[in-house]
Amino acid sequence: MGRRPVRRLTASVLTRRRFLTGSAALGLGAGLAGCRFRPEFDVCVIGSGFAGTYLALELVQHGIETALVEAGEGLASTFQAASTGEIDYPVQASRRIGLGGTSGLWTGVVTRLFPDDFRLHSEYGLHVDWPLDYPELEPYYCRSESLLSAIGYPSPNRPPKHCEYPWALDPPPPAPELRHRSGDGTGEELSFFPLTFSRRDPDRPNPPPLRLVDREIPELTADRHATLLTGRRAVALHAMGRQVERLETLDADGRHDEITARIFVVAAGVFESASLLLRSQSSRFPDGLGDGAATLGHHFNHHPHFHRQLALPEGRAVRGFYRTHDLDPLLRSEGLNACNFQLTQSGGGQLGISPELDPASSHRVMLSERHDDPLGLPSLEVQAAYTERDRRTIDRCLAIGNDLAAQLGDTSGPAFHQRFHSHPAGTCRMARDASSGVVDAHGKVFGVDNVYVAGASTFPTSGATNPTNTVVALALRLADHLIESLT
Repeated sequence: MGRRPVRRLTASVLTRRRFLTGSAALGLGAGLAGCRFRPEFDVCVIGSGFAGTYLALELVQHGIETALVEAGEGLASTFQAASTGEIDYPVQASRRIGLGGTSGLWTGVVTRLFPDDFRLHSEYGLHVDWPLDYPELEPYYCRSESLLSAIGYPSPNRPPKHCEYPWALDPPPPAPELRHRSGDGTGEELSFFPLTFSRRDPDRPNPPPLRLVDREIPELTADRHATLLTGRRAVALHAMGRQVERLETLDADGRHDEITARIFVVAAGVFESASLLLRSQSSRFPDGLGDGAATLGHHFNHHPHFHRQLALPEGRAVRGFYRTHDLDPLLRSEGLNACNFQLTQSGGGQLGISPELDPASSHRVMLSERHDDPLGLPSLEVQAAYTERDRRTIDRCLAIGNDLAAQLGDTSGPAFHQRFHSHPAGTCRMARDASSGVVDAHGKVFGVDNVYVAGASTFPTSGATNPTNTVVALALRLADHLIESLT
């Protein structure tokens, strides 16, 4: 069954196009502080979240004329989506349409994927391998942690790390002493390590995590090579053969505009990056932009979170925020997915469990056949479910969690409950070729010469940890690739 044809939106032919200057950008529709005419940018980045903003900053610092396109909060209500699968996935709660993207939502956890996360098929016969390996990304993790103002305790090279956190704490607080116990009562001690957080001003009491609107976006708009275009929703990328010539946009009043550039980078989040490529149909690409359109929108995955409030004996309250990944290799060797176990001090102690899920092809984001949004674009539908492996993984991890709670002296009884879903990923997965993915290891869309995708939408798998550090690291790696190509 073919994908829904997208109704073409006819834009006026403009011989000259007006663009907001950087000085007007932060007004968010409050009026023009100035305007200029420009026929073309070197790079047009769509989306001002972690991937788009840090990518744009790197580019303009190398003299590359860059446009950053952002719909903004004024158009947030036009982004409509429904969850139609077994899992009622909370799309609206997992994204933020507005300047700075999900930096306005995140809790600031800065973690890395582990080396095995990149080689799941090679090491365990599970899922797929990434088309790049951990050592290729490790230097970019260091750069990302510096940009994210990561504050944390030295860890014993888990995962391997060749740089210090910008804000290093020493020594770490004592971690809970817990063991994984096998059926015969033996087992291994689990290493719980304090979590690393992004904290812009760590000397302040209870500092919030970094928000891109506070420093990075003002820094970007102050650069003469940057142009921030707000209040414009990306409609479609128009291709002529293997080359995209222009980006079509709509504003809140239904006015059309077009942006031309040498290179386009789609960094609009897991849902909107996929939907933009799906809408970008042409005679060459009837099912969505690129040779990998057969997988476009598929392999959506995320992290469900299960929590248990602990009732601990006096003197056993949890102090701090700890996590262990020690059981990931064991679970995977059993044909299950990985799972992190997290202890936090909330309410005296809380135990959290978050597994990775299968990036199944049937889990997908698609354009609705029945509903349009207020701008006349197809709404999104998200289909997500638990596979048989997911269910076995969750059951196994909850059983382990109950045992860990008992070791802590918890008297609340087995009372895990699922609180929320988060960390969407996939839909534009990277791969070695177009038969199994949408983009290559740098994020370039297969079959298209000048379009890239950045962000968690490119993750082939998600591991069992937070995605932001990996999103930024990949964006910095892409920036180096584009800088080399354009300068």
